[in-house]
Amino acid sequence: GWLHKEVKNNPKMSSLKLKKRWFVLTHNSLDYYKSSEKNALKLGTLVLNSLCSVVPPDEKIFKETGYWNVTVYGRKHCYRLYTKLLNEATRWSSAIQNVIDTKAPIDTPTQQLIQDIKENCLNADVVEQIYKRNPILRYTHHPLHSPLLPLPYGDINLNCKFSNSYTTLQDEAIKIFNSLQQLESMSDPIPIIQGILQTGHDLRPLRDELYCQLIKQTSKVPNPGSVGNLYSWQILTCMSCTFLPSRSILKYLKFHLKR
Repeated sequence: GWLHKEVKNNPKMSSLKLKKRWFVLTHNSLDYYKSSEKNALKLGTLVLNSLCSVVPPDEKIFKETGYWNVTVYGRKHCYRLYTKLLNEATRWSSAIQNVIDTKAPIDTPTQQLIQDIKENCLNADVVEQIYKRNPILRYTHHPLHSPLLPLPYGDINLNCKFSNSYTTLQDEAIKIFNSLQQLESMSDPIPIIQGILQTGHDLRPLRDELYCQLIKQTSKVPNPGSVGNLYSWQILTCMSCTFLPSRSILKYLKFHLKR
């Protein structure tokens, strides 16, 4: 059906710029075309998987713009869609969410390896081999380019009032890992430690990721007596007193502490 799609504006322009496009929802993607004709030019595709998210219509935006909005977040793109009719916006929002709900959960290599460790936890030799063969489980001084766990796409809930300004869960995960790596060279680590704990306190979906990053950075550390390693253990201790991970990551944490 026909919907209006927001066009990326010049940052200096505050007005909403929309273009009318023909949208088609398939079992795997949300596509849009220049027109509804059979051989119309396809202008874009947003591939749908289990990490995509849909923000349903918001009355506040209707009052500001005169349009009901639906926002769809994918891995690479975000479509901001508008219609004059609330029931149309609601139908699109529900239909897109239904497609997302049919998708199998995405597993990352870290998740698969945690499962391998869980299955072999009684065999110390096999566990050591898993750690030896998979650098993703061990300490690194290299930056992290993507989160260790699957995190939903999209802006962090804009309605929540946080003392810090957050962007996406993916960005925040990378920022936390960068902060952990800075600890080694900091004369006063307290602001960084407070920032990491505050992020974990504010962003519940990020807590498992935060635990996995700290377990990684305290595994097979080249210099166990380093000040950075001490700080990492102190953060892990503070987190354990403040917020716990999910059940599966809690088992992984206990196994890590026993090792």
